[in-house]
Amino acid sequence: MITWRSFLLLMLLWPAAAWAQAPSDDELLHKAVATFQEGVAHRGQRGEVEWFRQVAADFAELRHRGFHSAALASNEGNACLLANDVPGAILAYRQGLNLSPNDIRLRSALAYARTQVLYQPHSNLGKLSAERWPVWLPRPTPMMAWVSLGCLYALACVTGTLWWMTRQRGPLLASGVCLLLSTALGAWLAWQRSAQADDLAHPVGVVADDHVYVLKGNGPLYEKRYDTPLNQGVEVRRRFLRHGWVQVELAGGQVGWLPEKAVKFDQP
Repeated sequence: MITWRSFLLLMLLWPAAAWAQAPSDDELLHKAVATFQEGVAHRGQRGEVEWFRQVAADFAELRHRGFHSAALASNEGNACLLANDVPGAILAYRQGLNLSPNDIRLRSALAYARTQVLYQPHSNLGKLSAERWPVWLPRPTPMMAWVSLGCLYALACVTGTLWWMTRQRGPLLASGVCLLLSTALGAWLAWQRSAQADDLAHPVGVVADDHVYVLKGNGPLYEKRYDTPLNQGVEVRRRFLRHGWVQVELAGGQVGWLPEKAVKFDQP
């Protein structure tokens, strides 16, 4: 018979025992690396997918513990790909690019993962438009824009002062161009801030199952909005959550409802 003292002692020791069983961050990292090496050594053998699935889970656990880096996201994405988890790989690579937008390896890996998504024949539903920005060309970042904005503003002040002192046309023209470029950069920064706020409010997710139909409402009794189903790996943007269903926006702007369990999001 369990007394109230025994019950109280059990409740006090339970969290401590659970904590003691959980591996430390270093142990988890070493375990993930060792498991990855084991998976590579067993390539082509039965059960190899399970090795990489465990590696991906360990890297995801590290990320949930607060470790965020482009290298960690890249390793998690690579493990997901080797485990045939295309949705997980796409999410991991996207997270890495949020931290390091100009990482060429991450961009190349994301581009490759997207080629593994199977779209229905003769349909562009949910299909991303072709990437026009070259992988090797660095993308502008907010930090680069702020530095450029400061330099342009300072140059506008210098050339404006020079015009005031000399009344020559050249410095006045240069000052006007600098101010115009500064305004354009300021507008771009404002747009970037708005886009980041929208990403937080409406995060990107990835369809986790094959042959999923977009419905007109949040329930299985609603009609299909499109006759073409979606397969795993299709990227969507979450708009609303309601009773286990999520309203999503597809790459082409189409809007509909999917079961929440059929879409994988990195954040709740």
